[in-house]
Amino acid sequence: MKKLGKLVLAGAAGAAAYALIKRSRRRDVAGFFEGKGVVVTGGASGIGLCLVDLLDLCGARVLAVDMDAEALAALRESLPDVETLELDLATPGAPEEMVRIATDVLGRIDVCFSNAGIIWAAPFLSMTDRDIERLISVNFQMQVLLTKALLPVLLDQGGGVIAYTGSLSSYVHSPMHSVYTGTKGGLNNFVLAVRRELPADSNVQLSIIHPNMTRTGLVAEDLFEEISRRSFQLQTAEQVASRFLQGVANGDRQIFVEIPDHFYMWLERLAPGVLTSLFRAVITVDLQQMAEDLVEDSKIRRQMLGDAV
Repeated sequence: MKKLGKLVLAGAAGAAAYALIKRSRRRDVAGFFEGKGVVVTGGASGIGLCLVDLLDLCGARVLAVDMDAEALAALRESLPDVETLELDLATPGAPEEMVRIATDVLGRIDVCFSNAGIIWAAPFLSMTDRDIERLISVNFQMQVLLTKALLPVLLDQGGGVIAYTGSLSSYVHSPMHSVYTGTKGGLNNFVLAVRRELPADSNVQLSIIHPNMTRTGLVAEDLFEEISRRSFQLQTAEQVASRFLQGVANGDRQIFVEIPDHFYMWLERLAPGVLTSLFRAVITVDLQQMAEDLVEDSKIRRQMLGDAV
């Protein structure tokens, strides 16, 4: 049994080493994005805001889409060259409206970062039916409908990129993120399947990044700080955005932020019991109770559901 465990860990380590070698291939990020028309959904906060900031530095023509009017106003003040659009993409017809407006504003959509999303960080049984429906609507259904609206445009113009913000939970199944994990796993599988439907000469790139737990302001910081204290350092929105741009410029289909993320992915595949033990050591009863108490706060609950993001 010990020998098997060593073999499993050696296999996961080997996969991580291969990922490190692959990441050494780098294209010029600024050169790739300079002059391109780029849409960023969820672009007024968190990872999206960092993407917008970096893209502006690269010389891209950027349209930031978000439902938060105040955050968009702050963005316009700090980045006056960036175009903005206030829109809740989960409402009927919104993805088509975004594509139409983005085409008018930018002239052409070369890249779309489909980044808008929400998270739930509390036990599954603490969720209401509305919580579940909202999470599925924003994190999965909206992404599918946006793809349906945008993909014909990219095919007609001879190419382009849709880059999705996924999650490492697509591969490493996190407790207290059960429905969120389901939506991100579904999104990942959807992207993989649609990619196979594309003509070989379409020049359409579908990329998806899989961040680990990230400080984005989407949920209560106290909870994530406690998780970080007990287990591992959280990733930052700036770190994720920088890796996202590099991965898209490289033409990567699956993008991971850090080398250990590859290790966790393969560990889940080869020795899931190890990760189960780790999660049980971190996500204890007191932490679950802390999360339940937080979602009882109506303001925090609205933040998690994207009502105030």
